[in-house]
Amino acid sequence: ITEEEFRAEYYLKRPVVIRQVVSGDWAKVFSREALQREPERNMHVIAMQMIGDSIKSRCEGVRPVNLTLGTFLHQMTVPPALAPTGKNAMTQAPWQVFDHTALSTEPGRSLDRMVRKALPEWMYTQSMRAALSVGGQDAGTQFHKHSDGFSLLFSGHKRWWMTPHESMPV
Repeated sequence: ITEEEFRAEYYLKRPVVIRQVVSGDWAKVFSREALQREPERNMHVIAMQMIGDSIKSRCEGVRPVNLTLGTFLHQMTVPPALAPTGKNAMTQAPWQVFDHTALSTEPGRSLDRMVRKALPEWMYTQSMRAALSVGGQDAGTQFHKHSDGFSLLFSGHKRWWMTPHESMPV
């Protein structure tokens, strides 16, 4: 797809899935194994649990957990020694990383630069705000709205539910 086609058919009009937009060996560079073993990318991230329509770490006294990306990627969860305990601790909800700050500090900036370099320039502009999102099976977020944006999936599967911008699912 060209920039002209994208802007004419999709931009702020309807969702589109563009497959294999990144060329080269990006799958190796951003594989779980590569992100675990390369210390320059082993950034600190915030992990949290999502329950229904709320982030559990923001309610009932449960706090987010600060750990390295490599530690989280080891089993796609927070190690038991780091997980909150007590009456409000969740044991069943999956942990996820959804961190807006991880890519704004080193080594996150180097990871962000690598992504930007791999994508067509028109697709990833300087004004876009990057966030790192990593989760294991059944991790995810609540229904929400936002303006234009894109997600780059390096590994695994992601399920999307999309509705017209003016409506939200019940």
